[in-house]
Parts: sequence; C-alpha cells; structure tokens
Amino acid sequence: MINAALETGEKFWGTDGNDTIAGGEGNDTIGGGNGDDSLSGNGGNDRIMASHGDDQVSGGEGNDRLWGGNGNDTVSGDDGDDTISGGMGADILDGGEGNDRIISRSDAGVPDKGHDHSQMHPHQPSLDADDSLADDTLIGGSGADTFRFELLLNAKEEIIKKHADPVTGKVNWKNVAGENGNAHDHWVDRIGNETILDFNKSEGDKIEIVGHTVKVDQIEYKDVDGDGINESIIYLISDQGDHGGAHNKDELGTITVYGDKVEESDLKVNAGVYFGAFTSIYKTVGTDENDLISGTDNKDTIDGGDGDDTLNGEAGNDRIFAGDGDDLVSGGDGKDKLWGNVGNDTISGGDGDDTITGGDGDDVITGEAGKDRLWGNADNDKISGGDDNDTLGGGDGDDTLNGDAGNDKIWAGDGNDLVSGGEGSDRITGDGGNDSISGGENDDTITGGDGDDTITGDAGNDKLWGDGGNDSISGGEGDDMIWDRMGEDVLDGGEGNDIFISRSDAGEPDIAQETDESKVYPDQPFLDADDTLIGGLGADTFRFELLLDAKDEIVEKHADPITGKVNWRKVAHENDNVHDHWVNGIGNDTILDFNKSEGDQIRIAGHTVQVDDIEYLDLNADGIDESIIHLISDQGGNGGAHDQDKLGTITVYGDLVEASDLTVNAGVFYGAFNAI
Repeated sequence: MINAALETGEKFWGTDGNDTIAGGEGNDTIGGGNGDDSLSGNGGNDRIMASHGDDQVSGGEGNDRLWGGNGNDTVSGDDGDDTISGGMGADILDGGEGNDRIISRSDAGVPDKGHDHSQMHPHQPSLDADDSLADDTLIGGSGADTFRFELLLNAKEEIIKKHADPVTGKVNWKNVAGENGNAHDHWVDRIGNETILDFNKSEGDKIEIVGHTVKVDQIEYKDVDGDGINESIIYLISDQGDHGGAHNKDELGTITVYGDKVEESDLKVNAGVYFGAFTSIYKTVGTDENDLISGTDNKDTIDGGDGDDTLNGEAGNDRIFAGDGDDLVSGGDGKDKLWGNVGNDTISGGDGDDTITGGDGDDVITGEAGKDRLWGNADNDKISGGDDNDTLGGGDGDDTLNGDAGNDKIWAGDGNDLVSGGEGSDRITGDGGNDSISGGENDDTITGGDGDDTITGDAGNDKLWGDGGNDSISGGEGDDMIWDRMGEDVLDGGEGNDIFISRSDAGEPDIAQETDESKVYPDQPFLDADDTLIGGLGADTFRFELLLDAKDEIVEKHADPITGKVNWRKVAHENDNVHDHWVNGIGNDTILDFNKSEGDQIRIAGHTVQVDDIEYLDLNADGIDESIIHLISDQGGNGGAHDQDKLGTITVYGDLVEASDLTVNAGVFYGAFNAI
C-alpha cells in the first residue's frame, strides 16, 4: 500500500495494495495498480488510470483524462473539460463542471441470441448472471456534456485468430465483422442497463451510440422512480439485416435517461464502426508445473501460472504475470509491465521504461536501463533501479533498496530498511521502521520517517530530516541543511557550511505563573528531546526554532475552513484567557563544537522567546567552562499563565558564548503544525 502526495507534473504508479495517491498542481500521470485505490489529480491536465479493484478517481481542476479500469469504480472529473471512461464493472461516472465526454463501453458479455440457431460458442460469458455488475451511472454535471456508449464486437476464437496479424497479433475487426459464413461467427457485446441522471438539452448535452450493427429499437417513456415524471428508456439491439446470423436482433441493453425527454432526433447513432473487445490475441499461459516460456519480439502477454517458472518477454512492450511460485522473470527490451505475484521471485526489466511489482515473497527486482517503476510490496525485498531516473517502493518488510545512477525517488515503506540513493540527486523517504539511509553523491533530499533512523547525506548539498524517533543524521561533505524534528537526535554536519534547524519537540512546558489553570496535556512529560548538534568543519549555523501551540478551540478558530491551514499570528493574539496558547519547549540541547573563528553562528527564533541567562560551568571537570543558555517565554506585563515559562537549555562546548554572539528573534510565529 502506498500513501503519496506528488509535486508538479509527476508520473506515479501504485502497487497491488489499496493506494492513496494525490497529484500536484501540474499535469500528472497516475496509475493505481491492483487494489481499491483512491487517486486524485488535483490541479493540472491529468491522466489517471485505475486498474483492477473498486477505485475512487478524481481529476480535480483541469482538462483530465480518467479511466476506471476493472471493478465498481467512482470516477469524478470535477472542474474542466474532462474525458471519463469507466471500464468493466458497475461504475459511477461524474463529469462535474465543464464540457465533459463520458464514455461507457460494453462490459456485460455475450447477449442472448436474437434467433434460434445452433448452440452458442461460449467465447466470452457474461460477467455474471446478474447483469447489474455492468450497470453504469453517468452524471454530466453543469456544461455541454456528451454521453457516449461504445458497443464492442466479439467473435469465436477461430474467427479472431483468422484475422489477427501473424506478427503483432493485432485483430482486424472490420474483417471479423465481414465473416458471415456461419450463423454464429461474431456478435456485439452488451452494455448492461445504463443510467444518465441529468440529461439537459438547454446546456447542450448529447447522447452518442456507436458500434457495429447497433440500432435503437424503441424509446419507452415510464415513471421509473414514482415521482410522477416519466423517464426515457432507450432499448438497443444488433440489427444485422435480412441475412443476419444467430445474433441478429440481439438485445444489447438499455439506457435510462433522467432529465429532459429523449426523442430519436436527440440521438446520434453510428452503426458503421468496428470497435473490438480487445486489440491483440497474443497471450501465453503456462501450467501449474515449472514452465520455461519465451515471448517474441512483439507485445507479448505471458501468464506463468503456478510453479517455479522461467519467463522471458524478449523485445517488445510485454506484460508478464509470474503467478505463484519462485519465478525468474526477464522483460527484455521494451516498456514492460511485470508482476511477480506470490513467491520469492527474481525479476529484471531489461532496457526500456519498465513497471515491476514484486507481490508477496522475498523478491529481487532490478530495473536495469530506463526510467523504471519498481515496487516490492510485502516481505523482505531487494530492489535496484539501475541507470536513469527510477522510482522505487519497498512496501512492507525489511527491504534493501538501491537507486543506482540517476535522480531517483525512493519510498522504503514499513520495516527496518537499508536504502542507498547512489549517484544522482535523489529523494528518499524512510517511512516506518529503523532505517539506514545514505544519499550517495550529489544533492539529495532525505526524510527518515518514524523510527530510530541512521541518515547519511554523503557528498553534495543535502537536505535531511529525521522526523519521528531518535535519529542519527550526518551531512557528509557539502553545505547541508539538517532538521531534527521529534526525538533525541544526533546531528553531525561534517565538512561544509551547514545549517542545523532544531525545533520544539519537548511539548507543553510547566505553567510558570500561579493560576487555577492546569496544563492542557497534564499527562505529557517533558518529552525526550535532548538533541546533540555537531557542526564539523566550516561556518555552521545552529538555529533553534520554538513553536507556538494552543488549545484545540483556539487553533480551530484560526484555521482556514477549507484548507485547515492555521494562522498562528492570530493564535498568538488570543489573550482573552490566561491560558489560550503557549510556546513548546526544546528540551536540553547540546552544541559540541561552537567555533567563532570558523564563522559559526547561533540563532534563536520563536514567539516571545528570550534568553533568560547564560551560565558558565565546567560540566566535564576538564578545567574549561561550557556555556549554558537558558530560554524563557517573555510575554510582557500582560502575559498569561505561560509568561516566564522555562523553554529549555542549549549547552555549548567550544568557544564561550556571550549575549552578543546570539541572534534572537521573538517576533516570528512558527506553529507546532501547519494545518488541522
């Protein structure tokens, strides 16, 4: 499972779990993978493709193209002129605002024969005895919308193979439609019983019905929901003419229309097109034994089935499903999509921009050349990106991930993971677990996530976050920025002019003034927050940011009702009660090597924060005094319960610190969080 928020104009593929993926403000491309996914494009002209599962797809603002895939999906275009397709299943397709194009295709299988000829060939059975599995609901929303129904040709296997290209497998459906030698050579698949909820002629709405031999048999007017207003029910058939076969006059489904009355003149019907139920016939299926299967240099589909299989796609844009067992899979050249499924699989993509999903088991996945997308999913996987700019996701388990060359994006997932970015400017997120992460060369961005992480930026100007847990962070060479966040962290800048940012992580301090008020969080101890900062060589900046916090009702009062973003400046001006807000403590932090001659600086910032005192003590009995900076919240003469709160200390080893060495800014409004 993946929970990801993208930046501007990104491409992202989900896993075989229930993913939540949100695009940014650019033109994003998002694929959900298998599972019940929640996919949103937000701003920009996005392309979102769900796969198997009951998915929630939202385009957001912009002119989006959205596909629901297989399953009972809800697809919403939102603002903009969108194109929406549901795929297989009982889908809800909502265009939203704008001039949308909403497409529903045949997904109810083979219709009952219109004429009594020889027995049907069960080439493609219906989805289920209950046709409701294919009943789509279409909602145009405001704007001039086009409701388009595409009915698809299908045929016996021998007829399809006869008209498939011997190299590519591509089917010539026009030639299939010309096969009239037998009574039951081909047919048109059903659409089910579809519904349009808001047909509005005055807005410019249109209804298009296309497909080989498709005809409107009749339009019935009936009060479907008992509200005294008739709805329009369009009945579709396959009209093959006087010399039609077994499927002449097949009933292909209905379209029930709410809103304006539908007459035949309102319908645009095109029976002269040849949309097929699929594009190509190439698919190789293995047995439950240990199979050896090689594809061609074309677009192959290989299903290994059970057993320990060896599967090779060769050249071409292949789709390979390894199935159960410990499989060896190679995509070969081309843009391949490879699934390991269950078992300890070894999968390599070969040249080309590949998408690989390991599935259950301890998998070894290698992208090789190309911009690959590699997902381990469950268990303890080993994933290597290879050349180019790759995207890696470890999923659950204790994974080993190596980005190799290129500017890679790596999500380690849950578990105690070992991550190396390799060459390139990488973006790495550790997520849950006690992770060990190294950025490698160039300018990396690393977030540890929850757990006690060990993070190394290596060479380059890196940006490093510890997040939750007691982390050890080393910048390495270069001018690095290091944030400690929650926990007792050790931050080492290494060589270069580094910036350390240590924020409040010790929680609500004890109330300084005598008052009937008590702490908002009385059971909260002074949290483990004693950080150690080591500048190393170079002109380093040690910055301590103390964060505002407040009662829930005060925070909610000054939060944006739509975005939830908190206006902390207004929170700070809440002085009607003695205990509306406070400044969180930093704990007892330590700087180990303050060196004025190298250009080191100490900066302290936060609402009402002041240096109360600098104390000089020989803490380690070596005859040299250290400097202990005591911080308080100085709210002035009209301060509340938290005026003069003790906010923590900064113990400084190295050069003695005088008040003139400190830069203090009490006029900023940093909050404990950004939004509620």
